[in-house]
Amino acid sequence: MLSTLRKWKKPRVKVEREEPTLVTEIEESTRVQGVEFANSQPGHDAARLLRSEDYLDRWPVAQSMYRAIKTAPAGFSTRIGLYGEWGAGKTSVLNFLHNIAMANEDVVVHVSAGRAADVDSFISTLCNKMSVEIKRMGLKPYGPAERRRKLAAVSSSAAAVTSATGQVVGKMDGDIATTISMGAAFVATVATTMMDRLKLTLEELEGLREVLAKRGARVIVFIDDLDRADPAILPSTLMTLRDYLDWPDFAFVLAFDKEIITCSLKEYSTAFSSSRQPFLDKIVDLAFELEPLSAHQCKHLSERALAECCDFIPEQARTNTAQWFPDNPRKVRAIARELGCLRDVAVRHGDGELKWEAIILQTLLRREVPACAKIVEQRLLGKGKMALALSLGPDSKTEAFAVHQAVFEASGYGLESAALHRLRQLIEKLQGLRNFQESEQIDYEMSLVTHVPCFTQRELMDVITQWSMSHRDALPDEALRAAAFRGQTTLDICASRFLNMTLDQYAICNRELKGQTFKAQHNKTQEHALAIIHFLEKLVAPQRGAALVNAASSLQICSRMLDLFTTHSSVADSELRSAELRILECVAQRCVDRAQLYYQCVRYRSEAPLPQLVQSVSDITVGAAVDEALALFTTASGMSLCRMQSAPNPLLEIVRRHDSALYTVENKERLRQLLLGDEGEERRSVMAWNCMEYLRILIDRSNDFSLFCTHHRPMLEACWSAVIGEEWVSSGEEQVMSLHHRLCLWIGESLPLPHWAKASQPTTA
Repeated sequence: MLSTLRKWKKPRVKVEREEPTLVTEIEESTRVQGVEFANSQPGHDAARLLRSEDYLDRWPVAQSMYRAIKTAPAGFSTRIGLYGEWGAGKTSVLNFLHNIAMANEDVVVHVSAGRAADVDSFISTLCNKMSVEIKRMGLKPYGPAERRRKLAAVSSSAAAVTSATGQVVGKMDGDIATTISMGAAFVATVATTMMDRLKLTLEELEGLREVLAKRGARVIVFIDDLDRADPAILPSTLMTLRDYLDWPDFAFVLAFDKEIITCSLKEYSTAFSSSRQPFLDKIVDLAFELEPLSAHQCKHLSERALAECCDFIPEQARTNTAQWFPDNPRKVRAIARELGCLRDVAVRHGDGELKWEAIILQTLLRREVPACAKIVEQRLLGKGKMALALSLGPDSKTEAFAVHQAVFEASGYGLESAALHRLRQLIEKLQGLRNFQESEQIDYEMSLVTHVPCFTQRELMDVITQWSMSHRDALPDEALRAAAFRGQTTLDICASRFLNMTLDQYAICNRELKGQTFKAQHNKTQEHALAIIHFLEKLVAPQRGAALVNAASSLQICSRMLDLFTTHSSVADSELRSAELRILECVAQRCVDRAQLYYQCVRYRSEAPLPQLVQSVSDITVGAAVDEALALFTTASGMSLCRMQSAPNPLLEIVRRHDSALYTVENKERLRQLLLGDEGEERRSVMAWNCMEYLRILIDRSNDFSLFCTHHRPMLEACWSAVIGEEWVSSGEEQVMSLHHRLCLWIGESLPLPHWAKASQPTTA
């Protein structure tokens, strides 16, 4: 096997290291040997493999690290630290270094410490990786005698290290001495069990080193993801690397976030509280730190990431937002990948239907400062919301200033930090993009990642256009079923969205009609509006499927139609107005809560004349409102509960207005018959109490009570008869007599006293 190894020679390619031809050689040689790269599986988070993929200028860092390894004196070991925050590209640098080393016939072993449960498992993993590499190289193991000699040499070396560290401790004080003492204790403990723990024999290591020394090659061990390991094992792991893997002609490259490692040292022992950097200096010979991306690099990376993942987003939107991305490569790719999830939904929308710049920036905000994003979305985004720029004044006490404070406290950034300044600019930019959008549209756009819409604007207009051309009666129900399948939702939910989106499009057309001055443009929009309203008329027809019939009968749809159509009643277009009236009459007759729909009509009472739409709906629904008012007399504490409801209280208005629908001749007779009915003692008691509360409600509204006495006196007397027809306890008697006194003051004549009261008893207020 060893002879086979010696016969293998690298291709003789004489080129300078900086030339593009070397890149090709490195890439081809590494691919042919089939070695394993770190985190190189395809995906948005994969580390870079080739120099052609180096968009962040990390290849020169790998070259510098390789020069440091190769220029170390023969027989020396090299320990290199590669520092960078999460996502800065440390693994990509290791892959670049791997390519360079393999092209020069060095042996590369790559191990991740991220999943290590303890020091033993980490060392075992590392040694297993090295064993695999040695066997791949075809090295021949030593015999038993040579093995004993090598083990004795290493054991002697370990004992010397232990003794030396013990002597040094006596010459140092403070935290450094404590740290070295801990290291010495660890060395002494592990030395005796090293051969039991390591699955790689010492002679294999020595044999590998000797073979490579003849070829001028090195063994380079990459240890990645140290900052992801259990913090409890990091100090002992670092000590192990320092004291036991210090093999001649070996190079160890440790990639980690220095801040995380130093914090773990402090948590491990208070001895490291002030000596974390000196401890790392003992572990690492040379340090390379990946600096944050420059503004130009960040923009370039963002544009590339968006182009790779989000080519369906208009290029202008990608270019305009690239400058706002964070300077962390992994975050950039993660955000681009998240936006890439919108592909299937995005292609269903028409040009300009989605505000892509705003979607990208709002996604950025959610990713970077989630708590801050919630406040911004609730208080600052959308039509009519306050502008953040209004809170600039340091002495401002406005609501905008309070929101400003809440936003930046939630961000967690320092008051004078560059991050806070960037955040403020990002929010102001986002506000400008969302300034003329309704909150519903903003919510719709931002929900597209997790919710698949049943209909998009383009899809809805396609259905309307098809129906306008064919007038095929089954088309609405077919479109509904297809949309429910696309949105993976029920027919009932989809039907409600179907109707609401159709109303949205109709509202847009009517707004455009109001603002247009050119006849040709007006006629085109009017034709569009007619197509939509006629299609809507088919959607609410009684012969539609159950889902559409139920959705059209809901109070939400009926109320929205009433509000929408009345805002357009002044627009002179008889065909549109006639269709609106037919639709409203159709849905009002089937509305599941006609009383509430009537109360909505009451709000238009101040308009003169009352819009025809409102009058028609009012006539259809008034009966339900009267039924609800009459039910107050037979419901336990019905009048009291009605009186306690917060304003606006349309049911209470029906009860106490002398000209309401409750007091028509027909309905007063219904009330009289209700009061005269004999349906049991409990029911009569309920009605007596409600009649007393009813009379109090009328008297308390003193401005109208005189009109009641004039127009509805028989009804008042019937209610009083119901009150005095029951037996009352002492407290109830007092209330009845007080009410009697007040009624007599308004009516001007004495009302009959209850049979239990003495005729001579004076009434008291």
